[in-house]
Amino acid sequence: MNRYIFTVVLVICLTMGFDSHAQQRSFVQEDVIKVAGVGDGAQVYTLNANQKTSVRTYADGLGRRLQTVAMAASPNQKDIIQPEVYNALGQQTVAYLPYVAATGNGQFRSNALAEQSTFYSTTGQKIAVDAKPYSQQLFDNSPLQELLRSGSVGTGFQLNENYKTHQTRSSTSGETVRRWHADGSAAGNYETGKLVVTSLTDESGGQVMQYTDSRGNTVMKKAFLNEGSTTWLETYYVYSDAGLLLYVVPPKAVAIMNSANNYSLLQPAVSQLIFKYAYDHKGRLVERTVPGSAVAYLVYDPLDRLVLAQDVKMRASHKWNYIKYNSQGIAISQGIYTDNSRVGRTAMQGYVAGLDYGSNYFEQRNGASVTGFYSNVSFPSANIEPLAYSYFDDYDLDGNGTADYAYQSQGLAGEESATSATRGMATITSRRTIGNGLGNVWLRTVFFYDKRGNLIQTLSNNQLNASMNSVSTIVPDFTGKTIRTKTTLVVPGTTTTVRTELAYDHADRLLQIDESHNGAAYVRIGSYSYNELGQLVDKKLHSTNGGASYLQSVDYRYTIAGQLKSINNATLTVDDNNDDSNDVFGMELLYNEYNGGLGNTSLYNGMVSAVRWKVNAPGVASASERSYIFQYDKLARLKNANYADRNGTVLWYNQGAFDEKNINYDENGNIINLQRSAVIGGSVAQVDNLVYSYTGNRLDNVADGTGGSYGLFGFKNLTGSTASYQYDTNGSLEVDPKKGLSLSYNLLGRTERITITTASGRYINYSYDAMGSLLRKQAYDGGVLQKTTDYIGGFVFENGTLQHFPMAEGRVRNNSGSLKLEYVIADQQGNARVSFEDQGGVAVVRQENSYYPFGLTMPGSVLPTAANKNLYNGGSEWQDDFADLPDLQQTFYRMYDPALGRFIAVDPMAEASDSDGPYHYALNNPIMFNDPLGDVAQGATMASYGWSSYRTGSGSGNHWSDKNYGFLPNESFWNKVYDMTDAPYGGYWNPNVGFHKFQTQGAADGHYEAIHGDRPGDSYLKYLLSNNEKGAQIYAMVAVSAQNSKNKKDNSPLAKTLPFALTTSASDGPLPIGEAVGAAALAIAAINTPAIVAKMTREIDRIKMKTVGPNGFSYKLTVNLSGDYVNVRGNVVTLKKGDVWKYGETTQGIDRYGKYELNNMIPGGVSMMPIHYGNQVDIKINEKSLIYGYFLTHGALPPGNKIFR
Repeated sequence: MNRYIFTVVLVICLTMGFDSHAQQRSFVQEDVIKVAGVGDGAQVYTLNANQKTSVRTYADGLGRRLQTVAMAASPNQKDIIQPEVYNALGQQTVAYLPYVAATGNGQFRSNALAEQSTFYSTTGQKIAVDAKPYSQQLFDNSPLQELLRSGSVGTGFQLNENYKTHQTRSSTSGETVRRWHADGSAAGNYETGKLVVTSLTDESGGQVMQYTDSRGNTVMKKAFLNEGSTTWLETYYVYSDAGLLLYVVPPKAVAIMNSANNYSLLQPAVSQLIFKYAYDHKGRLVERTVPGSAVAYLVYDPLDRLVLAQDVKMRASHKWNYIKYNSQGIAISQGIYTDNSRVGRTAMQGYVAGLDYGSNYFEQRNGASVTGFYSNVSFPSANIEPLAYSYFDDYDLDGNGTADYAYQSQGLAGEESATSATRGMATITSRRTIGNGLGNVWLRTVFFYDKRGNLIQTLSNNQLNASMNSVSTIVPDFTGKTIRTKTTLVVPGTTTTVRTELAYDHADRLLQIDESHNGAAYVRIGSYSYNELGQLVDKKLHSTNGGASYLQSVDYRYTIAGQLKSINNATLTVDDNNDDSNDVFGMELLYNEYNGGLGNTSLYNGMVSAVRWKVNAPGVASASERSYIFQYDKLARLKNANYADRNGTVLWYNQGAFDEKNINYDENGNIINLQRSAVIGGSVAQVDNLVYSYTGNRLDNVADGTGGSYGLFGFKNLTGSTASYQYDTNGSLEVDPKKGLSLSYNLLGRTERITITTASGRYINYSYDAMGSLLRKQAYDGGVLQKTTDYIGGFVFENGTLQHFPMAEGRVRNNSGSLKLEYVIADQQGNARVSFEDQGGVAVVRQENSYYPFGLTMPGSVLPTAANKNLYNGGSEWQDDFADLPDLQQTFYRMYDPALGRFIAVDPMAEASDSDGPYHYALNNPIMFNDPLGDVAQGATMASYGWSSYRTGSGSGNHWSDKNYGFLPNESFWNKVYDMTDAPYGGYWNPNVGFHKFQTQGAADGHYEAIHGDRPGDSYLKYLLSNNEKGAQIYAMVAVSAQNSKNKKDNSPLAKTLPFALTTSASDGPLPIGEAVGAAALAIAAINTPAIVAKMTREIDRIKMKTVGPNGFSYKLTVNLSGDYVNVRGNVVTLKKGDVWKYGETTQGIDRYGKYELNNMIPGGVSMMPIHYGNQVDIKINEKSLIYGYFLTHGALPPGNKIFR
């Protein structure tokens, strides 16, 4: 793709009511070319809105943005205007939402604010109407101009209404902030005035205070709770003299020390609750301990490359995960190494450090299949069990000079041939299967690219078919957008072919999706309409007559802040929000709105205060309008969900019928009380009155105060046992005495077997590929195999027979030999609520599911035979193989128990929420967050077109993050569909983005910061694994490697760390390692490969899924003086005056930093320079592009950036 940036000076003569003098407006225009054959600027000017995207930025005489104009960007090809206003001091005290002009010529709007006000006060546009489409900020009058208050957009969120309060000060004598020595012994308190304290209070009184030392390290963070005897929850961070993080001390550990008046971190009750890190003399992370797990070891070779990693379970059998590299420092091979001689990390590190590599420090391709087509000369070369290989540059594995695989043309319109210029690209991956159900099967995938570097085809085999004849082909347009696809999956006795056609408007908003299955006529799966801001407002489903009629129309509306407000509506009647009377599902979400009938409390911190929904389906348990009212504590954790329903306009009744309430937590967020009710025998009854007890964060026992009267629903104590739960040394549940379950795990940390101990020979075996993707599940009863379920890129087979596979708006079901389309409508969390199918031109509901907040399905839900089991948490697969047992929900990493509201294994990304226990689900706020992968809580999103992306995954069809049809190895088909690689706006300002998928604004940014210290995704650990793909994130930099990156010198290989997954982002994912160590063994230098750019692009796509948010700009901080500086990872870097210190983005205006903060951030200070103006989605995209660009150029993050953000 080509991008031309033209700088033009435009003279606008304003004569009607304005100064008669000519007023000059300079602007910069950026044109992104979307068609081939454009070679010079003169041609660019002749292109229309379908052929290019144009953005003008107008500036004043000081170079400040006045307006940013996305020319002809609205659905009706009108300009989208982003106005900017400054006060006399140059502050942006008011930030305005973008609006749509009446023309599309890109001209400066002299009356922009009046036009913007009119735009948001005009009804009938399917856009939120509000008298205050802006947000305000208040600064102090000091030279520092510090931010004091900040509001949000909309009525009720301004500075005289509900707002956030900010404060920065020095620590006072009344504050106790404790210190510790490196050995964990107490070291007294910090002196008064030695710490900088930043405080943020949100609109609902949630408050966080963060204490930072002179080196910029956060030493304590406390959040306001004010419940019972607990006022604040404190988390401490302890560093070495070199600034390396040694301990993270969560609130529960602090409470124990306070209670005992003993502040040693070494006491057992405290030690089991803290994160611990140890380093060698080079500052490399060598030991990591997560609460609930034993210590994990890391070993490095003489070149500072991570070569071995070991968790406690591997240690018992003297096994290590190993990783090998090619000459470019890219990981190419990984597996299991056994060494019975050198026991322990010290002995192994000493041995490896003493190796004389000579010329054998990397692997080369040698054509020998016995060693995986690599030379096998680098350590370790013996006693190894290879699990996976990745190959780059070409397709000649056997080294005979001829490619072993070739692109297979599919005869698709617009299809191009594959390029031979693949140097640096991942071309082939091989991974071995793990588990009793498959044995040593090797799976291979081959990747082909076009001349622009787009992945256009994969060839693969699968566990049912060893031949490389399953083909997935993508046809992209000039910008890289997918316009058509074809996938053919071959297994014995069955060949399934899926074709897809996609159409977009001039701004690349998806307009329609057509699919054909096994050569049948195309069906229009979905047609999509948008309001003038680019928000999806209507999704029409299923047309067999080219769009003349559809089975369902699903309407969406939003708040002024961009939060999802309604799906149709909760009464299923026609009104301004809903244009059809035959809808099968509707839902409304209330935030700050008060409903007198419900009696909810208005919330101004972004939380959902109530939800109403209705299902129009025969057999549904309640045909009434149903509702929940939610209450939260100051930490945004769910406290009460109170249920009621009604018929028509009748008052709400059945109050309490499906409550989840009186939920209490310990200091680490472990649930200690939960009550649940249900309608049993026509009457409301309490079915659960649970009391949890713990050792550390591990659940010891659960007592049900109901006496187990309803043991078949809710919490199940089927055995009547009072015995405690039992865990393995990695913190994973081994024995559930209540359900009668016994669980075991493989070396990847994945569930290997679940045994139902109440019956003889009843168990389930799970088999995976080497990167942890579920491939096969086998259920045995009486020791006899009953059913084998195979998962192949979203296609699901039972006993070799195809059952279903995903399509854009649901799934395609095998209905006695014929394929039947089943559409799924999801809620704001991506939870499947209603599925329907075509019966004689009528939408007939096939399945309905309503949920308690923590994920239990309500009694009475409509469940047919061959029911969809990919339901809650973005489509996690319900495990119910034996009469609802084991009754767990499977995510990629670990199982979730909705009856208890907890995961059953330690979070592989526990550091992402270090103030919470490692078993929590969705930060204990399942209304605003979910955790589809089982690794990181994230603001819940709903695919506006493509529910299938929520429940096809990890090669297993059991969650939403994976490829649907095997189109792409690392990302879902729909992630590719929405891929904007080198596409419109090129990662720059786009007022239309953020509406490909809906997002409930999990929490207002300020509230989330007030509770957790960072916004979702802003922590290094959180962000790198929070993306919604499997491959590049599964073993991307987890805590171990991330911590190492924080503390390693920038000129070392590990300072140049990106996940190994990045080097194989066009592969079926990175190489596998044990879960407790996570991807530490894959923290490899992956410098300057196309895969890094692909990873960045996918992360940008995730940003585009979010709501637009307030306006702001990206910026860079540059150093004022040349010299040596200590970066945020504690390492010395040499910088010249003007070099970049940090990239960032802000919605707080030019005063994001006070002058004092800029002058004292580093010796000599830094200068702040705005780079790109736009809405919050846009500036985050630009920020990410800047940081990744720096990394690709320098091999390390900018000195002041802790994360890739």
